[in-house]
Amino acid sequence: MAGMKRAGCVFLSLASVATLGAQITPSLLVTPASVSLTAVAQADEPLSQAIAVITADGSLFDFQVEIDGGAPGVRKPDWLLVNATRATTPARLLVGASTAGLAAGDYGPARLQITTSRGVLMAPPIPVALRVVRAAPRLEVAPEVLRFNGRIGGPVSLEQPVLVRNTGSGGIAAGTVMVTGSAAWLRPAVETCAGDCLVRVSVALPGLQPGLHRAVLRIATELGAREVPVALYLADRGPLLELYPPGLQLDARAGHGTREPRQISVLNSGEAKLNWTAEIASGRQWLSLSPASGTAAPGSPGTIELAADTSTLAPGAHYALIKVATAEAPNSPQYAVFVLRVADATAPPAPAFSPAGLLFTATSGAAPPASQPVTLFLSNSASIPYQSFAQVNQGMGTSWLSVTPSRAEASTSAPAPLHVATVPTNLPPGVYTGDVVVSLGSPLLRVINVTLAVRPPGDTCSPATLAAVHTALPDSFETRTGVPTRIGLRLANDCGQPVANALVAVTFSNGDPALALRHAGDGLYTGVWVPRGAASWMSLTARAWAPGLPGLGTTRARLHGAVLENSAPVLAPNGTLHTLNPQVGAALAPGTIAQIFGADLAAATAQPPLSGGRLPTSFTGSSVIVGESAAPLYYLSGGQINAQIPVELPPGRPYPILVNVRGAYTLPDSIYLVPVQPGVAAFPDGRVVAQDAGFRLIDAGNPARRGDYIVIYLAGMGLTNPMVASGLQTPSLPPLAEVVARPQVSIDGQPAEVVFAGLTPASVGLYQINVRVPADVRTGDLKLLVSQGGVTANETVLPVR
Repeated sequence: MAGMKRAGCVFLSLASVATLGAQITPSLLVTPASVSLTAVAQADEPLSQAIAVITADGSLFDFQVEIDGGAPGVRKPDWLLVNATRATTPARLLVGASTAGLAAGDYGPARLQITTSRGVLMAPPIPVALRVVRAAPRLEVAPEVLRFNGRIGGPVSLEQPVLVRNTGSGGIAAGTVMVTGSAAWLRPAVETCAGDCLVRVSVALPGLQPGLHRAVLRIATELGAREVPVALYLADRGPLLELYPPGLQLDARAGHGTREPRQISVLNSGEAKLNWTAEIASGRQWLSLSPASGTAAPGSPGTIELAADTSTLAPGAHYALIKVATAEAPNSPQYAVFVLRVADATAPPAPAFSPAGLLFTATSGAAPPASQPVTLFLSNSASIPYQSFAQVNQGMGTSWLSVTPSRAEASTSAPAPLHVATVPTNLPPGVYTGDVVVSLGSPLLRVINVTLAVRPPGDTCSPATLAAVHTALPDSFETRTGVPTRIGLRLANDCGQPVANALVAVTFSNGDPALALRHAGDGLYTGVWVPRGAASWMSLTARAWAPGLPGLGTTRARLHGAVLENSAPVLAPNGTLHTLNPQVGAALAPGTIAQIFGADLAAATAQPPLSGGRLPTSFTGSSVIVGESAAPLYYLSGGQINAQIPVELPPGRPYPILVNVRGAYTLPDSIYLVPVQPGVAAFPDGRVVAQDAGFRLIDAGNPARRGDYIVIYLAGMGLTNPMVASGLQTPSLPPLAEVVARPQVSIDGQPAEVVFAGLTPASVGLYQINVRVPADVRTGDLKLLVSQGGVTANETVLPVR
């Protein structure tokens, strides 16, 4: 009889037995409902699209993916790629395409069907369509500017990559890329050309004097030519201060707080030891740091822990500026920018990981390596459940990856520990990739990146390939334009050895310029990306080359995510230029009128007026910091600020520069100051801006005359006697402010008499030279040259009759 108990056992009815024997099939949530891919013919593979598969009740459920050509029995198209055909919820499927050999046109639709292991359809079929377009060839050379930092007594050679590629259809043929350098210390070479071309740019330091050195890298291809400015700062012996990262971001929800840690490393890339102090220059209401002082030696950095108190902060972006200084390094102080974004309390929480990627190395047939920990952080006061599951990419072996726990809870005060492990396996030697997918019960998934390098059995191992994994950003990441975003790539060979001499470049499908990563030790390559282009879904691809190791070629590691539209000030790298003699990467002199380029640098276009005979250092909420000084402002707009480099700054050293817009800071950039860097005012056609003795403009209708005195105008001529403070209007009465370094002027190659050289009376930062035109000079449009302290200004033309 149903329900009768005998000898401590429970007898179930036949109906109950039948119910237990049936497969439990929970309701699945699958998003999006369709996939559309667009690709450029004969170019990189198209951007993959992600499909989230979760259960409505948060349970784990095994499913499989069946693929056909749009109808039952129709063969799957060869171009369709899916990263997994069997998975367990929560799962993230990546749907992509291989466009090799495909002509321009529309392909599909194909279909994905999510079914049980018994073939029962669990959701409507997902149509997949591909459009292949032909694009005109387009040459991209990135980065557009190279900057090296070296030191006397340090490495004798420095290297960076330049990526040369065709972002349209067709690629670049091997053997068609030629590179040359304009200086003997600049030594470029084409390293490899397989679709993309890598140019290895080396600089040789022996024989160079401390200071700033400039050169030009010239690249010629079948698609055209480019010139890449190269700047090398060579420091003298002694300590050198660096901060990493120079920009950080952290997300939290209003009222929920966060315990996700943030750190800054205080690096000494020079020699000897330096003592540093740290302070919060702005944002101390909600940010604290510890310790406030410490030491840093080469290979032994200091660490600053940052803690954010979000309890009183309203939703929005909150900025803090951290200043680190030392008396021992010439490039002190250095700054780091901290961006805390507080979302509304009703916004859904999203998981964050530390680290976001793991690299395992194992020996085929041997015991697996030890598990590695990942901490899951949430901004949520109450504990909420999460689910996690490990999946391996198709063709990368089966079931070699695991994560525990698969279900648990986490909150702000109780971050969740995850343990990721590789299970015993007899995988053949090679490199394998997989994912740990984490869900909070919604289609918003975050993915921990996992790479496994399996070496052959035995005591000896010859490297054959590279293994790479992104460690700072999870897959399916989310960031914002204008916000500093860390990128980290851990690189090893398939023998499990960290690779320390690789070149790593990251490209972005949203159109942002490529970023070169630098080695931070133990095979970890790092950089900071400030996104410029918003994209609802994009990819970033790290390309790594490990030259000098036999058998090693290249590898790629790709991430996907979103860049949300955001208003934040951005300073263009290497974007601070002489206003009259703009040269990318060139030095500037104290007192120079500089043009500073970027985005969202000011709330409105404005020309600040003099107040009390002085230019303001802050106007409509915008200001510029150079070193520890505020720069006087001439002109403001969203894309450009004109400011005076403070006269009081000693030359012969680099300085950080950053812009503050209503409390929001740009990522710091660096400029180098020299005593003089003259630039002559000229019209776009090269004709000098000059006046005759009657202060009439010299032009074709009023040319200069032999023997006459003329006035030309300049910027960047350095210190004067008497000195005029930054931003201050030059007195009109004697004593006149004459330059300390006397200039030389030639017209048509003949020396011209300089009567006066100094600051223009009643101006701010503008210089003039009163010069006499040689009496026996030729007539016509003549070349006018100004040199000062061994530095030659831009060439101009003077009409003479």
